[in-house]
Amino acid sequence: MTTQVLTKMPTLNLPPGLAAGTPDAPPIARLFVYGTLRQGRGNHRLLDGARFLGVRHTQPAFTMVNLGSFPGVLAGGQTSIVGEVYEVTDPGMLAKIDRLEGHPQWYVRTPIRTIEGDDVEIYIYPSNEIHGFRQTIVESGDWTAR
Repeated sequence: MTTQVLTKMPTLNLPPGLAAGTPDAPPIARLFVYGTLRQGRGNHRLLDGARFLGVRHTQPAFTMVNLGSFPGVLAGGQTSIVGEVYEVTDPGMLAKIDRLEGHPQWYVRTPIRTIEGDDVEIYIYPSNEIHGFRQTIVESGDWTAR
């Protein structure tokens, strides 16, 4: 009996849609982003490779607050939040975004349905109040237009 040592991983020929992190892979999350992850903002690079699905709006059931260099969204209120939706297929990408958002300790990734009918996940602050920050309400629900 001989032992064979692999010096290179064998190539798997998976059909399109099965390899995580490829454009044809099934989405593991559809993220609704409303702050620094939006196009033209400082953390958007974390979404490089995710498929942009467009601008969407939440139901008017939230409150957005300006926390200085980033926004926060609270459940409850009468504001429709403006954001962008991205289809994420790479578990590593989702993990990096979760780390940025402090999920699940700081923000909680929460499933919602947009006004347009998309089932997405949004990062929501898990309390009705954010402590330790000077905050103002963003009446428009659009952090980039404040």
